[in-house]
Amino acid sequence: MHHEIPLHPLLFGSIPESIFALLHITPIDVYPNGLLVNKDAPIEKPYWVNIDLNTILFICPCIHIRNNNILLRICGEGNHCIMICSTLLEMLEWLPASFIRIHDSFIINKYKATFISPNIEMRLSNFIIPIGRHYSDEVFSTFLPHITHHNNKTHHKKQNN
Repeated sequence: MHHEIPLHPLLFGSIPESIFALLHITPIDVYPNGLLVNKDAPIEKPYWVNIDLNTILFICPCIHIRNNNILLRICGEGNHCIMICSTLLEMLEWLPASFIRIHDSFIINKYKATFISPNIEMRLSNFIIPIGRHYSDEVFSTFLPHITHHNNKTHHKKQNN
């Protein structure tokens, strides 16, 4: 177990109002680790659904790719997951500023982060999300602005009197 630093619920101010987006989702059954329950089952026809983006915890690629389509797993509150055909880069283009990429495979809703283990991982609800080394400086400055981070060493910033 790594040292966890609790994140204040209002670190970024008040929780933004609901932002709804119409997403073209693919109904598919997956285990919590992202594996398909039945990898031989045909993918059903996608349909449109209106989703409050503020209920999303994180977005990551599904472990299984089928028909040259990349399925992204969108995990929301209460372990609710849906799949969409998209890429993380495409998602970042239209997601609001409340979302941040913390790993090559993860975009998180920064309002949903509850704990951080510097340079290692973040906790959102009951999910542990790794912090990629290429993203650690941005993650550090976003979530722990009072601490400087340089060459994997942390220092508390001095207060000006």
